[in-house]
Amino acid sequence: MSFIRTAKCLHKEPKCIPLLMAEEVIPLIMHQWEMACEDFFSASKKVDVTDHVATVLSSLKDLRAQDWVATHHADLVVLSFSDFMIELHCEFLPNSWNNNLYIKICSFHLKLSNFFILWINKLHHLNIIL
Repeated sequence: MSFIRTAKCLHKEPKCIPLLMAEEVIPLIMHQWEMACEDFFSASKKVDVTDHVATVLSSLKDLRAQDWVATHHADLVVLSFSDFMIELHCEFLPNSWNNNLYIKICSFHLKLSNFFILWINKLHHLNIIL
């Protein structure tokens, strides 16, 4: 039986560039890394908005991601961070990640044993990732 190891987002403090570690990237981890990058940009006033992508490219620690960056560097550094994230999603998340998440949201039911506020928070969180 083989297990797929999930990537991790490491971000110790807002002034440090967040790292997206090697392994399989899932939507939740991609979202965490994106939010950590936004925190970094807010905390680091020295990084110009036009340099956001160039600043975080080195924080992709997976060999496949590093090869992708090396191959597409000139095209990536001119993108806005939002457009870069779209490209990153297309490259590293499964083709149907958004459909799978949508199906999960639509079939997410409150069970009698669940607290409503916990259930609604989980549903809200899944929707934000989507």
